[in-house]
Amino acid sequence: MRDTISEVITRYIPVGGDVLELGSGLGHNLDALAANYRVLGVEVLPDAVHKASERGIETIHANLEHEINLKAESWDVVLCLDVLEHLINPIACIQEAKRLLRPSGIFVINVPNHFTLTCRIRMLLGAGLDAPNFFPEYHAWNYPHLRFFQYQSIKKTLELGGFRIIEDLSWKVPAVPFLQRIPMLKGLCCLLAKFSPNLFCGGFFLILHKSNLLNSFSK
Repeated sequence: MRDTISEVITRYIPVGGDVLELGSGLGHNLDALAANYRVLGVEVLPDAVHKASERGIETIHANLEHEINLKAESWDVVLCLDVLEHLINPIACIQEAKRLLRPSGIFVINVPNHFTLTCRIRMLLGAGLDAPNFFPEYHAWNYPHLRFFQYQSIKKTLELGGFRIIEDLSWKVPAVPFLQRIPMLKGLCCLLAKFSPNLFCGGFFLILHKSNLLNSFSK
């Protein structure tokens, strides 16, 4: 996914822009962008903040569900990748992203899809939620994901948070990644993902703009 993130940001934001990542972890996504953009991570886990900073990725500690001590409208890109599903109040994080974005900025999000066709078959057969595939080391009682989005529900959540979709790249997150490596099946996988994201996308990867702005981007 990091190659796709870099490609998207390069397409929308000139080199030298400001990139903020909410829930930046160890800073691997920002590491891939640091050569061409000014980057900053925001992370809730102190240990991850320390390790990312040691790796040379400037990272601050903050609660993603509260206002962050950063100036409003000061970032060209806000990334929030595989984070919203961990939050009690994801809309608070989305609204904070809106506050931090410049008027022409983009919000880039991804959330996992627990309800693909294969996941639904597993549940019908009694296996339960597809937690082991995401976090095999966790028991059900302390599973890290708190929210389970479907395609329409993440779109509605983002709309309530003040955003509108300008590009949908969910089809680039395949439900069964190894099938994408088979040339004969790659095109079919993409087609199915576009036709039914809920069944055939492994996640929902969306590029967004503040909903009260006209789209000034030319693609």
